[in-house]
Amino acid sequence: MNKAVTKFWLSVLLLLVWEAAARMHWVSAWMIVPPTRIPAAVAGLIASGDLATHLAATLQRLTAAFVLGSGMGLALGLAGGLFRPLGQALEPLVNLLNSVPKLTLLPLAIAIAGTGEISRAMPPLLSSFAIMTVHALDSVRAVEPRYAELAASYGTSRLGMFRWVYLPSCLPRICTGIRLSLSIGLVMVVSVEMIGAHVGVGALIMLAGQVLATERLYAAVVVCGLLGLALTELLRWAERRLIPWES
Repeated sequence: MNKAVTKFWLSVLLLLVWEAAARMHWVSAWMIVPPTRIPAAVAGLIASGDLATHLAATLQRLTAAFVLGSGMGLALGLAGGLFRPLGQALEPLVNLLNSVPKLTLLPLAIAIAGTGEISRAMPPLLSSFAIMTVHALDSVRAVEPRYAELAASYGTSRLGMFRWVYLPSCLPRICTGIRLSLSIGLVMVVSVEMIGAHVGVGALIMLAGQVLATERLYAAVVVCGLLGLALTELLRWAERRLIPWES
């Protein structure tokens, strides 16, 4: 009980202040919707079938961009960490990519690939790729050299070295990179949908804002936040089982 109070007291306090401010007309209740009215708006989205349609589109885009981007980043980052010349050549390119706002690449992607799903996938894919590559590179570099030296002195093969020395040491940082890649990927997918899609959570948010459907807008934003929270907790659950020594 004490743990729950410690974890959620600030959130509950903010919700109470938000509710009071709207109910007592300290702010416009039309623009600042009371939290108690949002569940009904979410229920309306569910009942109409709109939420399932938009959520499915967002999850499909996120899954494709995250799996491809983080998968390529993980493979390239581990390779760059294990083979120093590749890592030295790769690092400035990845740092350059990290410094570029990915949404600025959307017009370029549209010019190259048109206005379809491929161009919409590029910003989240590149975001996941860059973040995962950096974390994979750093995870290999953080491995204690004496562990590898000790394994080598026992005649461990290259494959065994990776399996028993590098992989267990790299997993915590890799898992952190996966969580960040997924979170930033979701942000980028929703952002792209707000700009150039007709279906998806981002498109739902943008349309609700354009027609001043305030309760629907708040409901869509809450759904987006809950989706990110659920995905993060799912990854944390998997991480606790994959690397229990870090729990």
